Amino acid sequence: MTGGSAVGSRSPDGPGDVLDVCTAALRFESGAVGSFASSCLLPRGTRIGVELVAPGRALWLTEHRLIVTDGDGERTVERQVDPVDAAAAGNGVVQVPATAGERR
Repeated sequence: MTGGSAVGSRSPDGPGDVLDVCTAALRFESGAVGSFASSCLLPRGTRIGVELVAPGRALWLTEHRLIVTDGDGERTVERQVDPVDAAAAGNGVVQVPATAGERR
């Protein structure tokens, strides 16, 4: 990372030291830019995910699915395993089965 900026806000009446909202903008050595945003204002998770955008391709990974958009259109891969349940049942290693016909 070669540069960045971040700002956040916290209610003085809120519990703990977690920011209510936060955003950060980054610039990487390669020239790529990125941003992060988070909020703890709602009582449950809403739009939890990671979005990656590159020339010709976009990936959106949520707690429920992976959406891939590229020159072939948009494909959705639904979650096969609940990672929280899988981690609780095992040794902390979550293995997700491969989807038939998936591209790599």
